[in-house]
Amino acid sequence: MISIAMATYNGERFLEKQLDSILAQTYQDIELIICDDCSADHTYDILTSYAKKDSRIKIYANTENLGFKKNFEKAISLCTGEYIALADQDDIWPAKKLETELKRIDDFDLVCTNASLIDANGTSMQMTMMDILDIDFVPDDQEQLLIHLLEANIAQGATILAKSSFLRTCLPIPEEFEYHDRWFAIQACLHSGLTYISEPLLLYRQHQSQHSDNKKKDRWKIACRINGQSLKQDIQRGIDSRISIYTAIIKSTDSNTPPENDNVLQIESHLKNIKLKRICIQYSTCTKTMKHFF
Repeated sequence: MISIAMATYNGERFLEKQLDSILAQTYQDIELIICDDCSADHTYDILTSYAKKDSRIKIYANTENLGFKKNFEKAISLCTGEYIALADQDDIWPAKKLETELKRIDDFDLVCTNASLIDANGTSMQMTMMDILDIDFVPDDQEQLLIHLLEANIAQGATILAKSSFLRTCLPIPEEFEYHDRWFAIQACLHSGLTYISEPLLLYRQHQSQHSDNKKKDRWKIACRINGQSLKQDIQRGIDSRISIYTAIIKSTDSNTPPENDNVLQIESHLKNIKLKRICIQYSTCTKTMKHFF
């Protein structure tokens, strides 16, 4: 069985289309675990209406707002299937999403896929996440994948299917990680591996109310046009964030991971290099040099 962990919050506008797409999957041996994070709209009413019609849907109402990351943790902990898929409240799943991912996961811990972007009205934006990330392919080699993930996230959380035995070992998600998907992907690289499907198996909705880092990216673009101290501070904050992330990953490696493990050594090397960059930026007055380091 595949458990689907969904975190909801004030999602009434798009929720029904997402629920319909999940329930219409060609792979039907599923349970849908939904944790609602104190929604103030009609989200909970919609969920209860669907649950009355389909016994595979189980709803849990939080007594206090946990935030999306902790809410996903809770949903994952309540799943009982051999596999766990993650679902956002506002996307749409193509009918063969689960079937395709289940065939591909094999001995890997986790599979994730490309996604096609749609706007608030469900109209195609004629681009995919691979277009946004400006990548032509995702390598199969786990060391190369880890390098990518240390620099930027390539794992779209709402496309993830993982073995439940693996995913539970990733909890709790460290505070240093703003997003759960990047943490899960890195941990997969450190264990039995991650595989990526270039075919878009998610319609990823873009709208103003969603939780995303688009605004943060916009702030970075603006900062890159500014010379002087503001750019330096922005880069320093970015580097400090990376240092925290690398440190958290190294701390997470358990006693079963040999100290000579190549991937762990690679992270330690990245940590040393980024600390050196932090020192260089601290004493740099050249904007071009600072951009290069980031």
